[in-house]
Amino acid sequence: GRRGPGWGGGGGSEVRREQGAVGRDRLERGGVSSKGGVRVSGAVDARAWLSAGVERTGERFDAIFRDAGKARYPEFLEWSMAVLRPGGLLLADNVLRADSWNGQTLLDPASDDPRILAMRIFNRRLAENSRFLSLIVPMRAGVAVALFQG
Repeated sequence: GRRGPGWGGGGGSEVRREQGAVGRDRLERGGVSSKGGVRVSGAVDARAWLSAGVERTGERFDAIFRDAGKARYPEFLEWSMAVLRPGGLLLADNVLRADSWNGQTLLDPASDDPRILAMRIFNRRLAENSRFLSLIVPMRAGVAVALFQG
């Protein structure tokens, strides 16, 4: 199979140490720990680390899943185009709602939570971007699924 950039395999970032340990354990149990890794870092730090791997190897990612830093989703969309290979998948969680939005929703025009405002921008930009073929799956809190066409 294809290798992810930077370390010869796939990889991920988790801000919580406990979840990072769970991820490493799952890779070990699945017998694929030599092909990937989990780094404990913030989302912005992870972008720099992952981008460096792409620049160093020239290999882009097959898939990216985002579920953190809702207010930075629009930046994440721009970044993903630089590191996804054509035919790669972009997945983003909580694109319709989140429990942490204090009862506000995307559909309420009076919503003023910065995360909601950013999510509206992300959803609109993804839908309008001709480099992606995208849809939102309305399960749980909404998952954006987008095929990067390059």
